[in-house]
Amino acid sequence: NEDQWGETFYFLLNGVPIFAKGANWIPIDSFIPRGKRLGLYSMNLNYAKKANMNMIRVWGGGIYEDDLFYDLCDELGLLVWQDFPFACALYPSTSEFIENVKDEAIQNIKRLRNHASLALWCGNNENEWLMEWYLLDIFKLDLKKKHKFEQDYIELFEKLLPELVKEYDPQHDYWPSSPSNGGKFGSGGRGYIKSNSPNRGDSHYWMVWHFGKRFSAYRKFNSRFMSEFGFESFPSMKTISSFCPPDQFNLYSPVMENHQKNSAGNKKIMNYMKRRFLIPRNFQKQVILSQITQAEAIEYGVEYWRANRNNFQCMGSLYWQLNDCWPVASWSSLDYFGRWKALHYFAKRFYQPFFLSVIETKKRVDLYITNDYQQLQTGRLKWEIQDIDGNIFIDAEKMVSVPPCSSLHIEMIDVSKINQKKEDRRKNIIFYRLYNENNELICKGFRLFDHPKYFPLKNPRLNWEIIELEDKRMFELSIKANEIALFVYVESNKFDFIASDNFFSLNKGENYTITLILNKNQTKEELISSLIVGSLYNLLK
Repeated sequence: NEDQWGETFYFLLNGVPIFAKGANWIPIDSFIPRGKRLGLYSMNLNYAKKANMNMIRVWGGGIYEDDLFYDLCDELGLLVWQDFPFACALYPSTSEFIENVKDEAIQNIKRLRNHASLALWCGNNENEWLMEWYLLDIFKLDLKKKHKFEQDYIELFEKLLPELVKEYDPQHDYWPSSPSNGGKFGSGGRGYIKSNSPNRGDSHYWMVWHFGKRFSAYRKFNSRFMSEFGFESFPSMKTISSFCPPDQFNLYSPVMENHQKNSAGNKKIMNYMKRRFLIPRNFQKQVILSQITQAEAIEYGVEYWRANRNNFQCMGSLYWQLNDCWPVASWSSLDYFGRWKALHYFAKRFYQPFFLSVIETKKRVDLYITNDYQQLQTGRLKWEIQDIDGNIFIDAEKMVSVPPCSSLHIEMIDVSKINQKKEDRRKNIIFYRLYNENNELICKGFRLFDHPKYFPLKNPRLNWEIIELEDKRMFELSIKANEIALFVYVESNKFDFIASDNFFSLNKGENYTITLILNKNQTKEELISSLIVGSLYNLLK
């Protein structure tokens, strides 16, 4: 539908407008049968569900996935955006190639069309966007070659594939490309529309990461549906140790560089880390800091786009990427072995159905609450703005009532007076908490007004204790901070576990309890001996 911003783009499921929350999917393993045998389909998709995701985009650079993938998505309630397997290239329209594609497409449309999880057929990944570049003069192509490329594209992605979907699976929509704004003929004959425009269709945004823009650039791109954007980090030290000997523990060592397939990727990670943080010499601390940087980046985008769901301004956020096909530095939130990076814990928080977004500048703070439920949600919001020494400048509490499937601007807080001086602004911090109508904590967090490296952290002197639960794999961990603690992280150098929360903040004097679920039974003593509980303060020392 045409609207004040351009044209809406969203999924309507059983009459309910869905804000798509999820990630892009790549093949589970460099050798697919091995990954299936190791249970990676079930592991990755169940972890996507645990992180409050409702959609997975099967990327066009991958494969038509195994039946097991779609069966699991059906069971878990994960919608599937299915790219046909074409990506980032020019394809011919010879009769032999078209017939080959036709046979393959028909077989897979018939195979997948009855899955409840299937939400959309998409022609390709980034080919329409690529065509736009090829049709410009920058490649110095003659008119005949330009016309040939254009006709090849139209023949395959705007004629053949949509006709096959219409014939063999009329229940599902076809979208010509990702990103796309409808295509030449797919847009009802209204002519070619600029691909990847934020005003209509879906978008890919890579100015952050590939082009070095600051995280705040996400807040200037008002996408209707963000189907791909991403940021890299390193996997956990246990994963790195599986392929890298200790004498190669350096971001730029031959082994670490070989496990990085993005041009200058490790350098990009370091450059972004330097913008936000002081860099420790210890390699393991650098690894953790890379994950925090990645998580912060994606959070910046998702919080903003979720706040814009009202009136269907933005209705989707699928970050790149969920999983890895080998142990590697990448954009994933789950590494090859299923270990959660900081981003996956952040995703579990920022994809909650009842959620607070905080959009801060030097002069103001805007609070939005998003409600993805089909029922009215009520709750209680608390916030306070203070400095590192605990001096509180602004604190408030507000009862909130948010209509179903909407986002509500709750409050605008003027902070211009307390942030007049740079040295004051760098010492100030916002803490916030959102409770539901039963007074249960839904989400908590913080915001700074400048890069974390300028916040004058004190030693939080974290105290913690563990209680063993009846299930021998489950433990309760209570952590108390004696000073402000940012990005409190819990890990084990020996055992794998999933925490109910991780990489969170604590205010001075705050106590917080989380649950650890280990992958197999361990004694309390074994866990305690291997446990590391730290925060940003510890990473910088």
